[in-house]
Amino acid sequence: TPGNYDRANDYWDVTYVDENHQSHKFYDIYPQARVLIYNRWGKLVFEGDINKSYDDGNGIWDGKDNSSRDLPVDSYYYLIYLNNAVNVEPVKGTITIIR
Repeated sequence: TPGNYDRANDYWDVTYVDENHQSHKFYDIYPQARVLIYNRWGKLVFEGDINKSYDDGNGIWDGKDNSSRDLPVDSYYYLIYLNNAVNVEPVKGTITIIR
């Protein structure tokens, strides 16, 4: 529910939890990561990296496009390129905005 600024689900939080159940900020673990978010028609609506992180590095997207406009309620598709030597294929999935 980005956009209502109640601090609940205002950002897409991608926290890394290790085998000892310790949580780490996403960009602390993957500082070279790139996040690409597309709409249902395949148009790139957001491109993020460590310089566009929110909430001290855990939140990687706030439901806005690259021009800082609120995106409509819908499902979006993401690719996360971790850009490390181990994971060459991007992490893929869907995320839905509900306002």
